[in-house]
Amino acid sequence: MSNGSAHVMVSAGEIAGRDGVTKAAVTKLVRRLADQGMPVERDGRGRISKFAQAWYDDHRSQHGDSIKSNRKAETSPVIQKDSLDEARRIEAWLKVDREKLKKQQMAGSLLRRDRLETALEELGALVLTTIQKLPNRADELVTAVSKEGVHGLRLALRKVAFDMGTDISDKLERLADEASVTDPLVDTENE
Repeated sequence: MSNGSAHVMVSAGEIAGRDGVTKAAVTKLVRRLADQGMPVERDGRGRISKFAQAWYDDHRSQHGDSIKSNRKAETSPVIQKDSLDEARRIEAWLKVDREKLKKQQMAGSLLRRDRLETALEELGALVLTTIQKLPNRADELVTAVSKEGVHGLRLALRKVAFDMGTDISDKLERLADEASVTDPLVDTENE
């Protein structure tokens, strides 16, 4: 399944041979990248048979050990292609795919996983602390029931829900105000 644009699709075996790594290591990384939206082709049993080489290479260039990668690239065999024209065509598509990824990253349409995980942890903690305050409001709810019955409880619960929503909203706004507008990893690449 592709996201509408042509990609150079390769197998885990081809990349493992090219980079001098195990097929299992490539497959493990490819599964993670596929979960993040990397275009893949699946076989009849739903297993990934081919994947977008530009996505894989871009991820490796950003997160891999460059010395180790360069040493392996120097000693590993290159994927054999039928012709020089085919190799040039593939190289051109890889460049196009890499440029698309860079533009998407610069435009902010790609999210760094580490920052997303950190933000989700902060949001989870924020919501949890707000919900944990609910027992502190129990006296307010009991008073509402004793004075006005079920109708009073409904009104008190609405007020508690509104207060909790406002508290969460205010904290989210504060987190957004404190968040970095630029990504130092992207900005240093552009200098």
